[in-house]
Amino acid sequence: MAQHAETPAPSAAITARYQLSYADYLATADAHVLRKPRWRRPRWIHWVLTAVIFLMGLFLQVAGSVFGALLIGGAIVVLALEFVIIPYVRRRAYAKHQVDGADVAIALGQDGLRVAHAAISSHVEWSGITGLDRFRDGVVIWFRMRHPFYVPDRAFEDPGDAARFRAYVEENATVAPAENP
Repeated sequence: MAQHAETPAPSAAITARYQLSYADYLATADAHVLRKPRWRRPRWIHWVLTAVIFLMGLFLQVAGSVFGALLIGGAIVVLALEFVIIPYVRRRAYAKHQVDGADVAIALGQDGLRVAHAAISSHVEWSGITGLDRFRDGVVIWFRMRHPFYVPDRAFEDPGDAARFRAYVEENATVAPAENP
């Protein structure tokens, strides 16, 4: 990878502005989970096992076993976790951070990436940016491979700016980009 000192800055400053939404928050959280292969695999296994447990419970219930009701109850608890409890916890965490509709401004420079959000302003040098993933309708920038930052394509006035933004970060980031679903 080229170092930021060797790569010239974009001819026109690449900036992005958008208002943070719950969808952006979910994209960041999902990208964080899906980046780890050990979490990606159990996602589909989770659904297969839930279906098998539910079907075994039905079979045992028809056969007159008490364990059938327990297995059906377990499958219902898993479904409640996935579709009721986890979404509730995520919405509550989002509301707690009080960031709904907050303006986010991002600018690229030779020395790194600048992000301004609400009362917080941050600068990350290129050496701190360790990855870039195309994710849904935007990109996830990784800081030290631990902290994702989602930038939706709608943050750019011109679609060409989104492509230039990704290319410039790819050139200067420490790690080559990887594709995510």
